[in-house]
Amino acid sequence: MWFDLISRALRQLLHWPPEVQPKAPKPKEEARAVHMSNPLRSTVTVDGNKFDALASTVRFATLKDRAGMPEMGTLSTAIKIYIDFHDDTNVPYGTLQRLFDLAHVVTRDKIVDMKIEYWKDDSKKDALCSYKFKGWISRFETGNPLPTSTPDGNSDLSSHSTVNHLLTLELEPAMNQQNFKDITMGN
Repeated sequence: MWFDLISRALRQLLHWPPEVQPKAPKPKEEARAVHMSNPLRSTVTVDGNKFDALASTVRFATLKDRAGMPEMGTLSTAIKIYIDFHDDTNVPYGTLQRLFDLAHVVTRDKIVDMKIEYWKDDSKKDALCSYKFKGWISRFETGNPLPTSTPDGNSDLSSHSTVNHLLTLELEPAMNQQNFKDITMGN
C-alpha cells in the first residue's frame, strides 16, 4: 500500500501517465470475477454435435416504415458462431466433417435441430439463455487469421487474433408453415 502511494506521488511529480490497469484488483472486481465463466462461454449443438464456441451472436431485426411501425414479414436473423477448430478435443474431425456435410449443397434433409446456450458458470449448469430452432448452415468458412496490429505497433490480443485456426458458421432458422422463423428462447 505504501509503495502505491509513493509511486503515485512520483508519477505526479514526474508527470508520468498512470498505469493502464492497477496491479491488484479491487474487492468489487474480485467478487465479480468469481461469477464470470471462462472464455468459451457458449455451447452450440448442431444435429447432436455439441461444441464450445469462442464467440457467438444471435441477432433479430425488423424493418420499420416511415411512421416507425414494424413492417410485417421483414424479420431478419443473423446467427454467427466462431469456433477454434484447432482444438480437436472440442471439435473432433468427425464433428468438423459433419458440419461441412450439412453446409455443402443444402437440401431439405439438412435442416436439423440447433441450439445455442449462453452460460453463466464454468460448470455449464446455469444458462443465462438458450435458443432452439430447426435450421441449416448457410456459411461454413475456415481460416487462419493473422494477428492484427494496433496503432501503437503492438499486436491485437483479441480472441479472434490469437486463434490458430478459426471456423466461422452462420446458421439460418427454417420457416414454419406460416412463413415465420420458429425460434424459442429459454434458460
